[in-house]
Formats: sequence, structure tokens, C-alpha cells
Amino acid sequence: MIFAQQVYQLAVFKIDRGRSKIVSTRNEVILSVLAILLIVIDLLYTTYRIIAYPEEGIIQSAEVPDSSSKGIQLFTLIGFLEFTFTIISSIYFLFVGLLKRHDQIKFVNKMQKIDDIMKFDFKINIDYARYKWVSLGILIIVLLYYNVCVGGVMFFILLKDYFQKIESLMTFIVYIVQSSSSGIFTYGYVGYVILINRRVSRINKKLSDIVRFPPEVLEGRYKSKEALCTEMMQFTKIYKNFCSCVEDLNEIFGFSMVLHFAHDFTLLTTQIFAIFYIGFFDFWEPSKYKICALIIWTLPNVLKMSFICLVCHLTRNEIEACSLHLRHFSNEANEDELTDITDMFSLQSIHLKTEFSANNFFSIDMSLFFTIISATTTYLVILIQFKNYEDENSSATDMFKNITNSSTLLN
Repeated sequence: MIFAQQVYQLAVFKIDRGRSKIVSTRNEVILSVLAILLIVIDLLYTTYRIIAYPEEGIIQSAEVPDSSSKGIQLFTLIGFLEFTFTIISSIYFLFVGLLKRHDQIKFVNKMQKIDDIMKFDFKINIDYARYKWVSLGILIIVLLYYNVCVGGVMFFILLKDYFQKIESLMTFIVYIVQSSSSGIFTYGYVGYVILINRRVSRINKKLSDIVRFPPEVLEGRYKSKEALCTEMMQFTKIYKNFCSCVEDLNEIFGFSMVLHFAHDFTLLTTQIFAIFYIGFFDFWEPSKYKICALIIWTLPNVLKMSFICLVCHLTRNEIEACSLHLRHFSNEANEDELTDITDMFSLQSIHLKTEFSANNFFSIDMSLFFTIISATTTYLVILIQFKNYEDENSSATDMFKNITNSSTLLN
């Protein structure tokens, strides 16, 4: 179990040494339970304040002008989206280890088989210690970025001037816990994809070294033709295992990816509209640091989407490159046995999935990221047009009231 202990001990799911099965890590369970408890406490406290002190309310009306009521509603909508996502994601993260345990075990077993083939058949050594420290560094960077450096601080700056201190502090804590849970989940998913990516890249490097020689030259480098055929069969076998691992990840994280990208798209659209709302519509005194805070607040979601899409896109390209190497060898091969092996693989690879997807709703690659950016731009233009239309109607209504009041005074 050296593979599992050294590589997967930092991921979202790890191997329990005594029982040889996957269990949820404590970090994820603790953060999920803590997020749920904090949300319940926050909602109960807010309800109590509204019932016990109806004259005070939650919003600091003395400090916020009347013209900012629509802006407050916008931030209330953003907060509602965040709280909704926190509740759903925390509950899902809490039980995903139990719901997907069998699929995770299958994934780890396939990765172990791939490592055995690479080590014993292809003589490729894997530096597990290096993977461990790289994974630890990525985890630390993700958590710091999500919680302290950018997201939480800027979110707190936005809230503290519009809500009372207790509500702002509790919302800030809930945001920190939710971001930690989301950050650990992102780290776990990307970590699994990177594990596939690094192994595929090592296989591609070896394959490229092989296929650059004609088959007749390769036959002289092996003990026999059977040895060459056996190695090519191992390449086709490991390629099928890679595709199977991709399908397992799609099964394990499919619903979570739908949840995350739906949340990120909705929140990103709302945040960018809020930036334009503050900067151009002047519903309160424009403040540069608040606009900068909103811009920085959007960065975690944008970087998370782009990073996940980029890693999945590069991994899919690596897997497809492996298939292209084998097909190139098929075109050069003269032996019937080698040709049969590679031709059979070419037929089988047509039905093998190499793309990461979210429950087959959409593929996870860079095209998804650009689709989200274009859709966000489209919805932003629509929201701005609705805002202009609302302002025109409001101006017409105020003018009508002024004319009516003037007529009344004259009479």
C-alpha cells in the first residue's frame, strides 16, 4: 500500500491501511459539518434579531442612503446564492464518501494496476515522494488563496459597511468555511486528474521514442517479434485503463461538477453586474476600494474554473496523443500480427471516452471556460439593458407625479 499511503494521503479520499478501503478525510467531514452548523446558527440568530428587534433590522439604515436599497438587494441576492451553495455542497461533501465509495475503490485499483504496468513492463519509476510534496504545496496555496489572501478579506470589506458587525462577522466565517470546503474539493478533483496526466505523459514519452523508429528497426532492438507485440499490447491495455479512470472520475465527481460550475457561473454573472452597478449607476457614493474588492472577489471562482478546465483539457490531449502514437505505428507496421493489434486498438478507441464531463451535461475543457465567459457577457448586457429600461420608466413615473402634484397645487 505504499502507492496509496504516499500519493493519496493528501487527497480528498485516502486508503485506510488496516482495512484497505477508501475513507473520507477528516478535513472534509469537519469542514462540511462546521459549515452546516454555522449556517444554522447564522439563520437562527438573524431570525431572532428580526423578531425581537424589528425596529432595528439587519441593514444599517442610518449609514446607508435610501438610494442604495436596490444595491443592498443585489448583495442580498449574492449572499443567498452563496448560502444556498454552501448548504447543498456541504451536505453533498459530507455524504459523497459513502455514496461513491465503490467507484473510488475502483479508481484507485486501476491506478495501482497502471503503476504496476509502468514499473515492471516499461521500467518507468514514479517518484511518489515528489508527488506528495507537490500535492501538499498545491493544497496550501489553494487554501491560503481561498480563505485569507483574497476571498474572505475582500468579502468582509464589502459587508462591513452595509450590515451590522455581528452579521458581517458571522457571514465572513461562513464564507471562510465554505471556501475551505470548496477549495479542498477542487484540490482533490484536480489532484486525481493530475495523477492521470503525469502517467499519460510518461507513457507518451516512451511511445514517442518507440514509434520514431520503423518497425523493422524495432524488431532488432527486441529479443523477438513476440516481445515487441507483447509491449504494444501493454500499451493498448494501459491506454484502456486511462480511459476507464477518466470514466470513473466522471462518475465520482459528475454531480459535483454540475453543482460547482452552475454556482460559479451564476455568482460570476452577479458579481460582474454588481461591479458595473456600483461604478456606473451610482446607487451609493462610488468607492474605489469597494469596486476593487468586488473585482478581487471574483478571482477565486474565475481561477478555479480556468484551472480545472485547463488541467482536464491538457490531460485529454495527452490521452489522445497516446492514441495517435499507436495509430501512427499501425500505419508503419508491416507485420500482420502488429497490424492486427494496432488496428483492433484503433477500432476500440473509437468507443473509448477520453474527455472529462459532468454527468454528460457538458465536457470539462477550455471550451467550457470560454462558453461560460461568453454567456456571462451576454447576460451582463441583458441585465444592463434591463437596468436602463428600469431607470427610464422610473424617470417617466417621477415626471408624471411631479406634473400631477403641480396640477393639484394650481387647482
